[in-house]
Amino acid sequence: MTRRVLVAYGTKSGSTVEVAEAIGRALAESGASVDVRRASEVRTTTGYDAVVLGAPRVTSVWQPDAIDFLERLRDELVWKPVVYFITSMTLTKSADALIGSTPIFQDPAHSRAPKNAGTLGLIEKETTPAAYLKPILRKAPGVVPFQVAFLAGKLDYRSLDLLHRTFFKLVLRVPPGDRRNWEFIRAWGAGLAEALARAAAPKASAA
Repeated sequence: MTRRVLVAYGTKSGSTVEVAEAIGRALAESGASVDVRRASEVRTTTGYDAVVLGAPRVTSVWQPDAIDFLERLRDELVWKPVVYFITSMTLTKSADALIGSTPIFQDPAHSRAPKNAGTLGLIEKETTPAAYLKPILRKAPGVVPFQVAFLAGKLDYRSLDLLHRTFFKLVLRVPPGDRRNWEFIRAWGAGLAEALARAAAPKASAA
């Protein structure tokens, strides 16, 4: 079993904290020693055998605290298993089980098949797993995630500024609500614990 795991999170309105805590509990129940911390408060990952980093995808970017975490600690992260989870309100289902060499996990209750698999619409193109992940990979060259999970989030218009509220209402046309699938989150967390127990630290790749 991987001995000590950091679950770091970025959040905009607070709902991702609860997702991070649920993942932390699943890991702890499998025997890991787990710390769940806000990404902006973490200064080093030294002492941790693996890192789980998660945040919501808001408009076209990952939550800034998560990106800052990757950029600040990249040189540490290349030497240990790193896992991402990305929450969103929209996800276009992918038939692929990998992005590059990284296994991906999609909440089946969250992902939606495209209307026309051969020709994705504009919003569908921007909300595929690859579209969400690839900009994150560019922010931390050399950090190859061990796994990535795409999870449903929670949307409360009262917590958003005018720009983001307009984007979700008029562009994505997403109604507010809590779509988090706790059963899937817990199951993925438990499976992650087993996978990390067998994981070897990755070799750093060229930046």
